[in-house]
Amino acid sequence: INIKTGNPRYSGDGSFLAYNLSQIKPDVLVALYSEEKLEAGLVFDCCCDEYFRLPFDNRVLQRVVKRLQYLFELLQYKRLSVNRSMMIKTRNGYQLVDIDKVLFIERTDRKNKMVMVDGKEMLNKGAMITPNFWRAPTDNDYGAGLQKKLAVWKDPGIKLKSMKPGHRNGVATVKAVYTMSNVAATLTMEYAINGDGAISIVEKMTPEADSKEVPMLFRYGIQMPMPARYETVDYYGRGPGENYCDRQQASDLGIYRQSVTSQAYPYIRPQETGTRTDLRRWAVLDESGSGVEFTSTKPFSASAIHYTIESLDGGPEKPNSHWGELTQDDVTNVLVDYAQLGMGCVDSWGALPLPQYRVPFGEYTFNLTITPVKNRF
Repeated sequence: INIKTGNPRYSGDGSFLAYNLSQIKPDVLVALYSEEKLEAGLVFDCCCDEYFRLPFDNRVLQRVVKRLQYLFELLQYKRLSVNRSMMIKTRNGYQLVDIDKVLFIERTDRKNKMVMVDGKEMLNKGAMITPNFWRAPTDNDYGAGLQKKLAVWKDPGIKLKSMKPGHRNGVATVKAVYTMSNVAATLTMEYAINGDGAISIVEKMTPEADSKEVPMLFRYGIQMPMPARYETVDYYGRGPGENYCDRQQASDLGIYRQSVTSQAYPYIRPQETGTRTDLRRWAVLDESGSGVEFTSTKPFSASAIHYTIESLDGGPEKPNSHWGELTQDDVTNVLVDYAQLGMGCVDSWGALPLPQYRVPFGEYTFNLTITPVKNRF
């Protein structure tokens, strides 16, 4: 590792970088910076095209050496990596880096915040990729009282137990383990990024041995709020209209490209809407055809609408509300599911979906891959 100091160069955003990148092109530039005065920076080269600025503070100088030693050790992993990916630990968490992409995982008390950087933000401001088990109750759900019977899945008591970085088969990984105190289960989220920038997520829920009777789930999957400019879905699955596991016979399997605005069906009362099933791939793109594509090891379901779950959720008692009273949220809310409870459709005053269309409490593993897409059209 080659650590150097030099005359800082003002970058225009309140920070000072140690070298002029037009003259020296390090694979990765890591620089300490100050917003108030010039400070000599610390720079080293590793095998990536991104740079990261770590806050400069006299109180943390003693930790700088340890941090750089940690980065040096990761650099050795990087040089041996088949996929040329590397993880950087900063004061906020861990950064997984490959040649073109950055995956940032911020350690918080309950959730992981991930931002893929490729010139554009893939997550809405302040948003996170999170596990999700809830849907806005439908008219049939209210008729069966499921908004109350399944209420524990709105907040299953998720709390971060541990987060461990790793390196497996040439790929940098982060494994987060959560307790789910309200349903007596453990949730594991494992993230890996390869040299192509694809992010693999393994979401695994395991009930505890002494878990009491727990109700079935509305759904099992993840939620990813993206900026509203991602206005196109491009997918291979059932369409063209919304469809669910027990309401899909009139939906043909095919390749579809549609607007996000058209995904939500304006039911008289706001509720769950917009899902497509039997998906082989599901891409959410901006006007240039760039964005992300979701794939899995088996057919899955997903939706992308300009409404949050909270906006469509009527609460514990069925409200006297109307779709026309809604305004779109400034988001493209993406939900990707391993499974979702069926609609029922036998009646609207008590009937449950048939047993084969339910999601009983148990052990589930969802293998999901998120791949960056550039200029598809």
